[in-house]
Amino acid sequence: MRKEIEMAIARKQSVSLSVIGDKPVRGIPEKIGPSGLVTIRSTNEVQWIPLSDIKHVSRVIEMKRVSE
Repeated sequence: MRKEIEMAIARKQSVSLSVIGDKPVRGIPEKIGPSGLVTIRSTNEVQWIPLSDIKHVSRVIEMKRVSE
């Protein structure tokens, strides 16, 4: 799970996180702090979510078309 978040940070990809006892969180992860807090930026806010509260990570991979 941590590796998926780290790849999304490196590639500036959006993620959807399933969080224990809360609604899914969507946004772009910015960093994982030393205390294990993941910083997620969405259009309206910045959230800090503990790694221990994350059940599942889905990366949103943008598909680019090659122009003909």
